[in-house]
Amino acid sequence: MRHLLRTALVTAAASLLLAGCSGGDEESDAAGPTELPPVESTYEPVDLQGSWVLDTGTLDGRPLDAQAATVTFAIDGDALTGNFGCSDYTLTFTQDDFGLTFGGGSAAPKQCPAAQEELEAQFLDAIGEVESGTRTDDSLVLVGDDSELRFSPA
Repeated sequence: MRHLLRTALVTAAASLLLAGCSGGDEESDAAGPTELPPVESTYEPVDLQGSWVLDTGTLDGRPLDAQAATVTFAIDGDALTGNFGCSDYTLTFTQDDFGLTFGGGSAAPKQCPAAQEELEAQFLDAIGEVESGTRTDDSLVLVGDDSELRFSPA
């Protein structure tokens, strides 16, 4: 009997505690959730137009062997096309007030030396992580969480 009484008291106390946490104010429930202020962008879109050659890069803290092949790309409007030294590729990209994203594309597979194939795979992984970029007259730098690609004009 004592156990039953203790269980009833604990259940009643928990119910009161939960009722107090829910606010219990029907007016605030009717108003709906509190609206959050709009998210402000801190990203400045960068002009990517032009033709570029990969100078250096890193992926997951490791350098890319940019000397294994000449990696190029050109952007005209929203089209990005490039070459890995022995195979061509195309990528899609979007850029808005919140960042830069490179996405799906295609590569024309060819038999390439192993070092070039490795660079191609690393480059595609690195550019897939890109979130922002900066450009000066003589460089384009694309940066992601674990990647950085530095280009010079072609």
